[in-house]
Amino acid sequence: MSALSVAHSALAAGQQPIVVGVVDADQVFQDSKAGKSIRAQLTQQKKAFQAEVEKQQKLFDDAKQKLLGQRSTMSADDFKKKADDLSRQGDQIQNNLAQRQQQLENGLAKTKDQLYQVIEQVTQDVAKAHGMTLVINRAAVLVYDTSYEITNEVVQKLDAKLPSIKLSSGSAGSTGSAGSAGSAGAAAGSTGSTGAAGSTGATGSGGTSGIQLGTPTAPADTQ
Repeated sequence: MSALSVAHSALAAGQQPIVVGVVDADQVFQDSKAGKSIRAQLTQQKKAFQAEVEKQQKLFDDAKQKLLGQRSTMSADDFKKKADDLSRQGDQIQNNLAQRQQQLENGLAKTKDQLYQVIEQVTQDVAKAHGMTLVINRAAVLVYDTSYEITNEVVQKLDAKLPSIKLSSGSAGSTGSAGSAGSAGAAAGSTGSTGAAGSTGATGSGGTSGIQLGTPTAPADTQ
C-alpha cells in the first residue's frame, strides 16, 4: 500500500492525519562519519588479508618448486608420500584462508546492521521533532516532494551521536591472518621444502598435479 493510500485510509477512519518524511538510508550510510569509518577499516582489513593470501601463494610456489627439484633424488613412493603430505597441509591453509574471509564478511554484515539500527533510532528522533508519523526509505519512493526530505538532518544527528564505529571481527575463530600457516609450514619442512605452506597434489608415482593454493577474495566494499 502506498503512503498516499495509507494517509487516505487514516483520514477516512477519523484517525490522526499522517505526516510523511523521506530518508535515504543508503546515503546516510555513505555520508555519515560512522559509515566512512567502516569503509576505512574495511580497506585496511582487505589490504592485510590480500597480503596474507599473496604470502601463502608464494610459499606454496616455493614449496612446489623445491619438491619438484628433489624429485630425481627420491623414489616414486617417497615422492608421492611427500607430495600428498604437502597437499593435505595446503588444503588446511586454504580452508583457514576461506574461514578468515568469511569472518571478515560476517564482521562487515554485523557492523552494518549495528549502524542501521542507530540510523533508525536517529530517524525516529528527527521524525518526532518534525511531528512526522510516517518515514519512508527513499529507495521505496518513486516520486516525492523534496520538502519531505530529512536525510541531511539524520546525517548530522548521527554524526553527533555516533562519529565512529568499530568494525566487528566476525565469528570467533583461531584462523588469525592465515590460520595455522606457521605449524603447517614447519610440518611441510619434512618434504625437504623451505617450510612453505602450499598445496601439491600427486598423480600417482608419475608426478604432481600442482593444486594451487586458492586465493579467496576479500569482502566487497560497502555500498
